[in-house]
Amino acid sequence: MTAPQLLLLVVWGWPTACALLSVVIRRPAVLLPFSALPGLACALLAPAGSTLPLPPLLLGAVLRVDAVGAVFLGLCALLWTLAGLYALAYVGRRPRERSFCIFWQLTLAGSLGVCIAADAASFYLAFAALSLAAWVLVIHDRKPAALRAGRIYIALAIFGEVALLLGLVIAARAAGLRSWITSTHAASDSAANAR
Repeated sequence: MTAPQLLLLVVWGWPTACALLSVVIRRPAVLLPFSALPGLACALLAPAGSTLPLPPLLLGAVLRVDAVGAVFLGLCALLWTLAGLYALAYVGRRPRERSFCIFWQLTLAGSLGVCIAADAASFYLAFAALSLAAWVLVIHDRKPAALRAGRIYIALAIFGEVALLLGLVIAARAAGLRSWITSTHAASDSAANAR
């Protein structure tokens, strides 16, 4: 595994590991400001076109950072780092700190994953993690207004998931399933070979 591939793995893997750590450590909020830093490092250090194929268990998903994706990844990671600093002050030592931190980390993993997804499968998995984990953040304080907002949010999130999945299925049917999954890789590879 090359250094850029390791960075791509850590972009998604570190927030996921932080979510697991949040289950066991005493003050999980201290992890929040540091969780997006691998995304910032990847955006700044990984060469454009760096690719990490994931095991076939994940439908042959591929993570990739290109020039445009690096800009989005860098901005996203910077905003999440700033949000982590705010969240540390907001949620630290409050009730439900642990659940907030777990789902904050999972939402972060999905958000960064969307920026480095190179195919339909990885994009859909990252988008689903982002939208569904964020629901817990919406209802975090369990007040009536938050619960009402959570009902609206989850309805919109599920609608968005269904619309995205439907769009992917329509595109897959139009292009042929195998070519849809690999079309992003083929287009990127042919563009890289043309240089």
